[in-house]
Parts: sequence; structure tokens; C-alpha cells
Amino acid sequence: MPPLVPKKYQWPLLTLLVTGALLGATDVLTYRKMNVLMHATGARPNAAVASLRATTVTSIPPHPTASIAMQELETTRPVSDDELVTPSPSESVSIPLAAESNTPARFVPRQLRVLTLADNPRPEICLTATSVFQAGMVLQVLAWDHSTEFFDHTSCGDPCKPNAEGDFRVGQQKKVHWLSHFFEHNTDLHDDDLILFTDAWDVVIQRDLREITNVFLAQTNHDRGVVFNGEPGCGDSFTLPGMYGDQLRHGSFAVQLESTYPARMIQGDNMCNMIAAKTSMNSLSKGPNWSLGSGGMLGDVRSVRAFLRRVNQVHAEQLDKYSRHESPFFFYGDQIAFQLAYVRFPEINVKVDTSGDIFFVTSFFVTPGDLDHFSLHGGCDDAYFAHNTPSKLAWHGGTPFFLHFPGGYKHLYATCAPQVEHAVRDQAPGKYMFDVDRQKNVLVSSVCPNYS
Repeated sequence: MPPLVPKKYQWPLLTLLVTGALLGATDVLTYRKMNVLMHATGARPNAAVASLRATTVTSIPPHPTASIAMQELETTRPVSDDELVTPSPSESVSIPLAAESNTPARFVPRQLRVLTLADNPRPEICLTATSVFQAGMVLQVLAWDHSTEFFDHTSCGDPCKPNAEGDFRVGQQKKVHWLSHFFEHNTDLHDDDLILFTDAWDVVIQRDLREITNVFLAQTNHDRGVVFNGEPGCGDSFTLPGMYGDQLRHGSFAVQLESTYPARMIQGDNMCNMIAAKTSMNSLSKGPNWSLGSGGMLGDVRSVRAFLRRVNQVHAEQLDKYSRHESPFFFYGDQIAFQLAYVRFPEINVKVDTSGDIFFVTSFFVTPGDLDHFSLHGGCDDAYFAHNTPSKLAWHGGTPFFLHFPGGYKHLYATCAPQVEHAVRDQAPGKYMFDVDRQKNVLVSSVCPNYS
């Protein structure tokens, strides 16, 4: 006679038997469901498939604390092959196709617009206007032909008067006034438009501007922002010789390179170091031109507008000090105010084109071989732009869109422009630019009769 099970093991054994029975019933149900799918005929297969689809990865089992009543176990029975088994309704959850990301949406610019300021109707603008037209756009010109009013017939007073003396400082001040009014009051602009501003007379466009948007996004990390042309020195600001430069170097200016850094006052003779530090911290392009220059600018409307407001704030604060005799000078040019805004207001995504991918700026730093078919000694050689091929930079093999010849290098413009002019001046007869202030088209041939 087999030994009896001790009392202390009877209840655990009974529990195991009940659990086994439940698992066996589950197996029978699963088998019967599959049997229905394999043997159903006529309209039944569709119903069976629909039933199975209801039990997908989007279904979750009943809450783990739910219990099975004894009467439910007693009424559970096998099903025949002719019966359709429909699972009980269950709570469903939506499973995402991909993990959620906190990465902000990338900025997608709308249309590209090209803008310049030319108060003096010089013929050099014809090449700029033609190159823009060739890219499927129309050059928009501010302050054209000594205009004294903005496009809405308002004026900025004395700074808007014609530059009768030909003082380039007057033209620089005009740039800030006209740009500010254009970005603040032109209802035709969209915040997502991309605006390319360039000097009018001392630049050669050697590459199709329709390719510039991708270069902009690469430098701003696909975000909104403003990219300025770069130079290898402070340029027309804190390194200027003479009394004006001395006053700048002895002045004191606010600096905040990052939003997490405290704002502090820096003496002017250290400002070039601050500009270099800012650029080294936030520039995505690699190159030697670390200092912000104001001759070329590319940015979305919202960012440019915000930056110009800061530029005007800097200028207004300085003029206020000057009027109270707290400062012996006021800013002559625009570049100083642009640089001060750059190192002071980190909330705007401002970059410097250090690599020259957009703007190649001629400077003392350029050495022989830096740019194909170009040298500081002789400018562009005869092979420049042969077969409409633009020159590349030796630094990284990139092709700049603009060759810019500022300051003491303006004479080199005449060595490069004729080759490009010869290639484009007869293209697109009837080409024109747009006088923003007078709201009318201006035929390029009316300024330069040798253009079609």
C-alpha cells in the first residue's frame, strides 16, 4: 500500500493540480482557435481572420490583479470545429512606430531673396544684378539712385539725405537705417524667407545662388540663424589706427558670449579677443576668418530682424552716452555695432562664415594658392572662370559663392569681374533689378548699355 501524503503537502499539491488544469484548458482554447482558421469555409474564414486580428500586439491582457471566478472555470468547455470563437473585448493601447524624440524640428526656409543697398548708381551693380537674375531671382535694391525715402514714403531724416560728399561712412549708416525699415515694415516678407544681403559694387558672384540654402543650413545646424562673412582680423573697428580707433580701444562694452555666462564689461582693446572667442565657441564651419564682417549676411527674416533690433539698441545706447558727454565719439560705421551685438546677445543664433564657403573675403591673410587662379599681388589670372568654372579654396576644396574685395583690395575687383561679366552679360535679355523704394523695375541695360 503506497504511503499517504502528509497533511502539510496536501494543499500545495492540490494547488499544483488546479494550475495544471487551467493551463490545459488554455492550450485547448488556443488549439481550437487555430483549428477554426484552418478548417473554416465560405464566409467563415474572413470572420475567423478578423477575430484573430483583434488579438494583436496592440492588445494587452487583463489587469494582473483580476481573478477568475470558479463558475467561469466550471462552464469552460472545448469548442467544436464548426463554432467561431471570438475573444472577449480587451483594452487596447497604441504602440508608437518609433521612439519619441525631443529633437526640435529642423528649420525649412521658404524662398530666397537677394538684397543690396546702392545709393550711388554705379555700373558695378550690373554684374551683381545679372548673376542674381541668372539664378532665377531679382536683385532688390535699397536706397537706389540717392533715394531719400523708404518704400512707404517715410524717411529717417538727415541720415536718409543724399550722400553728396561721397563719404562711405554715410553709406554705412544708411545700411542700418534701410535694412531695419525693410525688415520691420515690409509686409511682403515671411518669417521663414531666407534673405541674402550683399555689398553691391565690390563683389563677384561666381556660383549659382540656388545652391546657397543648403550651405546656410549646414552652418546653422539646420536651425534659424544669421551667417555673416568672416575676416581674419577685427577689420573696420577696434584695430583702426588713429584717434577714432584709440577711443574704441579705451571704451568699455558689454559682453555675454553664452546665455549661461554672466554679462560683464570688457575694455575695447580686448574686444577682438572676445570676437575670436565667440566664433571659436559656436562656429560649425572651420577656417581662418574668425571676425564678423558686415559686407555679407545670410539669414531667415525672423533672426535677421531680431539681430538688427539689437544692433539698433547698441547704437542707441552709444549715441545716448555721446549726447550726455559720457563718450567722446559715436559709431561711424555699421560693423562696430554688428560686432558688439554679436558678442553681447547670445539668444540669436549668429554665425561667422569662417571657412569662406559663402563669402571669400580678400584680406592680408590670403596666401598664394588659397584660391584657384588668384593672388593678392595680381588678383585673378587669365584662367579664372574659364569655361564658367568657379575657383575653389585650397583650405577644404569648397567653392565660395562670393568673392568680396573690401577696403584696400577693391582694385582687385577689376581683375576678376570681366571674366564673369563676359560669360553672363548677354544672357537673359531684358533682365532687371527692383528699386525697393520707388517700387519699380530697373533694366540692367539702362545702367550698363553693354548688357542685354
